[in-house]
Amino acid sequence: MNDFPHLLVRASEVMRTLLHVAMLLQVEPKQVYRWMAGVERPSDERLDELKERLLAVVQSSKVLPMSGSTSSRRWRDTAAARG
Repeated sequence: MNDFPHLLVRASEVMRTLLHVAMLLQVEPKQVYRWMAGVERPSDERLDELKERLLAVVQSSKVLPMSGSTSSRRWRDTAAARG
């Protein structure tokens, strides 16, 4: 069970947001926060299923580097359009 919060963190890094993790697990985002903090834990019946979903995402994906802020991309696009 100790690896479940770490798996949630890793999945949120891969997927970029906890909202996407919550959608993957079909739970509310606040539930993911509770599990990460160790305040609550999923039922034993669901734990294996949730771990399988998270592992599938973590093992099949790489963390993509951020390509810059939205405002800097907008500025570059505007400057390029001006010539």
